Amino acid sequence: MSEQLKPLGGVLDGVLERLSIIEAKLGISPGAALSAVAPAIVEDEEIHPRLVAYDEHIQRTLVPFTESCTALGSEMESVGANIGEVWDAVRGIVELGTKCKKPADVPTGLQPHLKPCQDAMAKIRSARIDRKFDWHLKAIMEMLACVSWVVMSPPPSPANFVKDTIGASDFWNNKVRKEYKGNDKEGPAHVKFCDTMKVMVLDLSAYLKEYHLSGLAWNPHGKDLSDAKVGEASKPAAAAPKAAPTTAAAASAGSGAGIFTELKKKQTGDGSSAATGLKKVSRDQQTWRKEFKNPGGDAPKPTSAPVAAPKP
Repeated sequence: MSEQLKPLGGVLDGVLERLSIIEAKLGISPGAALSAVAPAIVEDEEIHPRLVAYDEHIQRTLVPFTESCTALGSEMESVGANIGEVWDAVRGIVELGTKCKKPADVPTGLQPHLKPCQDAMAKIRSARIDRKFDWHLKAIMEMLACVSWVVMSPPPSPANFVKDTIGASDFWNNKVRKEYKGNDKEGPAHVKFCDTMKVMVLDLSAYLKEYHLSGLAWNPHGKDLSDAKVGEASKPAAAAPKAAPTTAAAASAGSGAGIFTELKKKQTGDGSSAATGLKKVSRDQQTWRKEFKNPGGDAPKPTSAPVAAPKP
């Protein structure tokens, strides 16, 4: 340990010694707090910025759209869930791009990995729902054409291609808006369905413009796509991930939290606790201070002044 860190080491030693005394009084095993938090100490793999942005797109626009489907009843709720599966499957393709090199033939290379997306779209296509949702379903099928951006190459750019799908879906959504115009009871839920769909597609276009301007982005230093297993992609994050604490920091935090929780439990009505009566380290006993490091000087002698008893 360097000379500059020695004083700090002395302080930490003193703190640990006092904590040990408190633990002994409380009957706490020194390793108990650490073992309690150990399972929670995990190392999060760093998520690629393209995936982080896609997850934000999902939370920002897909979630409100699926909620608008749910508001229309159980039949549309099921359709909304299938659309969520489509978006999750596309996330898996985006993640492959962060780990793999671009194949010579993108559509052929991605074909096995597109199956989850195709299966989810097949469920939507074969859905048997009330005829009053015919226009809703047709708008959804037109909107789902935007998913093919993952296998296309410019021109047009993926962002423009996705944005152009709005015209076809809005053709049917405008019929829905007209049908429920002036219907104060059911109208708002149907209009929200139309509006949130459009916002979702526009937001996807903006995401593609920033991260996949000339097609699905790949990793030039990644592995071959043929080596990637189908379905190996991670699950989308529900929220922005937080950095995991280091082992030492988590152990210290957990131990300290456990100790102070126990101290709180032991506190009595008059303010006394397990720490009551512990001797305070006076200045002349703080051996880490500079005056104790003077080679030619003597350590100051402890004062003989009596310690005042605590007031009742």
